[in-house]
Amino acid sequence: MSMIYGLRRVGRKELSRLIENPNEITWFLHGVEPDPPKPGLLGRLFGKKADPEGLVSHGTWEEPPEGHETDLDKAWHAIHYLLSGSPWEGDLPAGTLLVGGEGIGDIDVGYGTARALSPEVVQRYSEYLSGVSNDELRSRFDPAKLVEAEIYPDGLWEEGGGEELSYIVEYFEELKGFIRSAAESDDGVVVYLS
Repeated sequence: MSMIYGLRRVGRKELSRLIENPNEITWFLHGVEPDPPKPGLLGRLFGKKADPEGLVSHGTWEEPPEGHETDLDKAWHAIHYLLSGSPWEGDLPAGTLLVGGEGIGDIDVGYGTARALSPEVVQRYSEYLSGVSNDELRSRFDPAKLVEAEIYPDGLWEEGGGEELSYIVEYFEELKGFIRSAAESDDGVVVYLS
């Protein structure tokens, strides 16, 4: 299966609600009702079951408005690496894709948990991205280093041709535009791997 990096814009109030109620993240992202609240340790010891009455009825889920959701396909890891210089870490704001923001509970949304980038984080990231040109990103591209660093997806970088670099730059432009638009609207962004 492929690991696709998703980004979804969200207003301040909704972002705060998701952080406070992380079980709502599957509904927010995919329209999937969350699991019923589980009893605590003592409740489980005494045979208490999950409480379906504790769920909020959501009604009909709707797709996000045009321009409020995008993905970086499988280019996300290479973009992060070329910006931060690290496969999985990185100083902020360069490492925002993989280490920025705040975790949204412990609900697995595909490949781990979602993270919330506050409007302030989005603003700083937008300012950072606007200072990185496509030519600068291209100059950081070294297929051998991507292979050595085990940058996802395995095997793609071994070819080392221009198609791979064009693929990365295309999604880098998508990222810059999406983050700029969110920053201009004072929105936060939920990021996740699915």
